[in-house]
This record gives sequence, C-alpha cells and structure tokens, in this order.
Amino acid sequence: MHHTFRQTLTETQKTLVGGGKRKKAHWIYKDLQKYQINNTVFSEGTTFKFLCHCSNNGLLPDYIGQWLQRITCLLAIPITQLHSISKPELIEICRKHNIPVKKRDPMEIIEGHLRRHRPCPTCHRHYTLFVENDCKTKTSAERIATFRSNQSTDSPEVHCDLSSSSKQFPPSPPSGKLMEHMVNSYCVDLEPQVIVEEGCAVCGVLYRSKDMNELQEHEYDMELLKSDSIYITRQMQLSVQDDIKPCKGPILASGCDKVCKSCAHSLSIGRTPK
Repeated sequence: MHHTFRQTLTETQKTLVGGGKRKKAHWIYKDLQKYQINNTVFSEGTTFKFLCHCSNNGLLPDYIGQWLQRITCLLAIPITQLHSISKPELIEICRKHNIPVKKRDPMEIIEGHLRRHRPCPTCHRHYTLFVENDCKTKTSAERIATFRSNQSTDSPEVHCDLSSSSKQFPPSPPSGKLMEHMVNSYCVDLEPQVIVEEGCAVCGVLYRSKDMNELQEHEYDMELLKSDSIYITRQMQLSVQDDIKPCKGPILASGCDKVCKSCAHSLSIGRTPK
C-alpha cells in the first residue's frame, strides 16, 4: 500500500532543516580596523574569520610575528562585540574572563552574559586574533619550525629541526629566548597570589583567591541566604528534649570573607545560589 503526503512549500521549508558543520561568520576589515594593534594594512573589503582569544603573554612574537604580519589582524576588541562564533569558543572566552557559564547553557544565555560583561583586568591582558579568509593557518609545530629555520641563517646557535625527515637524536636543546620565556611563564603561574585558595563564604567550595570577590565590598541581599528549613541548618541540641530548630540569619561559612564568581553572580541577580 502506498501513501501520498502533500505539503506546501512553507511546510516543507520548516520540516527540512540543514545539517553539517556550521560555517564561521566573516568580519570585514573596515569594521575591525579601529581595534587593530599590529601595523599590517589590508584593503577595506578584506574578510576575516575569528581565530582565537588569548593572553598577550601567550603570544610569542619571536616565532609568530612574521606569520601574523602576513595573514592575521591582531585586535584589542571588547569581548562584548564578539558574536557569531562557535559555542566552545564562547565558553572558553567566558572562562578566561571569569564569567560563570555552563556547557549545557544555550547560546542565547552565553551570548547574553558576554554582552553584559563589564571591563575587567583580564580584558586588558587579552587580544583577539582574526585570520584572513581563505588563508590556510599553520600549526604551532609548523610556526616553530619556520622561526627556527629563519634564525639558523642569522645566528650560529644550533636549533632543533622539527621536520619529519630529521633523523638527529637526541634533538638539539631549545633556544635561549624560548627557555627564558618558559621559565618566566612558569614563575608567573606559581606566584603566591595566583595559587592561594580560599573557601567561598556561601557555598564553601575552594577557589583561587584572585578569582573571588570580597563579600563586604558588594551590597548583596542577605535575605536570599536565610532559610527556615531544618533540612538545611540546625541549631545544636543540648538534650534529647530540645526542639529541632534552624539556624537564624544568613547561612555563611565561618572564617570565610570572600565569595566565588558563581555565587556572586546569583546574588547580584536576586537568585539564591545552588
């Protein structure tokens, strides 16, 4: 038995939904030029696509400078202006700027957090890279190999050959500049103010102190932290006959005076932290 279904053109367009990989949106150089940092000049109609958002300490001009000058536009664009990029890239940007988001949050919520973000110290330490459209980007290994091959002609220092045809073993040690950068970055990441942890006064979870806010510096509604339920807090009983009563006042961890980003965000919008 054969069945025949009839649909209008509008119904067919609503039923058939295209799949496949989502293409990245193109940015025009004319709109990006006012945020540009590097001196490379492109024509106004040149199109770019988002590449990455990284710290200025993570950029090694020694081996990516020549590559950046050719096909990439380095920008100090506010993250509130970023749009039409993939969800993993948005989540990565939010986490770098301590914006509380979750992987399961819809794109609309993540983009809303990004648009409402206010400038922070992290914003001044991060740049955004846009790569020229239809240009093949090199991997990190390819960029390092190009840099070291160019340096070998200018300096008598021996460099490691990263090409697949090299049979030299053990390989040559890294250059002095690269070693200096690695040691400095390691020391910066292990400074006391970076790794010290404290407990959140609201949820009690350990977080890095530099990622937390002082509880007294912000005017939060402490009524959100009060509860009359005996299943959350209970007063100490001195005898079996004592009634079970909840603790009075805001529920805060003793000895803690800072609040994490997630709890601070919930309190700022009038919501009880989970």
